[in-house]
Amino acid sequence: MYYRNKKRCGRCVRWIVIVIAVLGVLGSVNGYLMTGQKEKQLDELRKQKELFEKELYVATRDLRVGQVLTLEDVVLQVRYTDTERSNYLDTEDIGKILLTDVREGECLTKRMITDTKTDVREVVVNRIDLPVGLTEGDLVDLRISYGNAEDYVVLAKKLLVYCEEKKGIILRLEEKEILFLSSALHDCESYKDTQLYLVKYPEYRNMQGSDVNYIPNVAVLSMLHQDTKIDKRKQLEQRLTER
Repeated sequence: MYYRNKKRCGRCVRWIVIVIAVLGVLGSVNGYLMTGQKEKQLDELRKQKELFEKELYVATRDLRVGQVLTLEDVVLQVRYTDTERSNYLDTEDIGKILLTDVREGECLTKRMITDTKTDVREVVVNRIDLPVGLTEGDLVDLRISYGNAEDYVVLAKKLLVYCEEKKGIILRLEEKEILFLSSALHDCESYKDTQLYLVKYPEYRNMQGSDVNYIPNVAVLSMLHQDTKIDKRKQLEQRLTER
């Protein structure tokens, strides 16, 4: 009896050893597989990091709308974003004008700037209908609406430098645009139910500017040497006077 029990205990011990050995092997295999899976995950994370990692221009201090951007205003830093690099500031954009305020540490995008030109002037306009929620730094179209329901773009994607409901607005315009504005203001006085109004571009969207399709009066066309458009202007004036 003692021998039989001893033999049975020996078998149990052997089975326990086998089970432990098998569990050890399974644990090793599982550990190997887990390690391989972790390495794969780390590799994927490294690839994502490289994909999102970009060297971008960042403001070194608070910058104001209308300010000309200089090298002292920005510094290159590594940032992580899924936005295409082409949407952000490049070296050739230094020297352009800011369209909005920029906080220190903020990345600069191309929609925040505009080209600077030597013939640009700041022009006050106070005979215009202003939409609700308009603020300095907005980009706007100036449109003209005639009494016969015809509607045209006079100025496209202009920077709103200043805005106050009772005092009017200030726009930064080129010489040609100033002449277009002058003609549009004269139209408001000459044709009944004609008005100028602003259309605001949506914020945080890099939209292309509207096509300017307004035809100024004959005097302005002559000053700009655009005599080929005189017939179209006269046709517009005829339609307006036939009302």
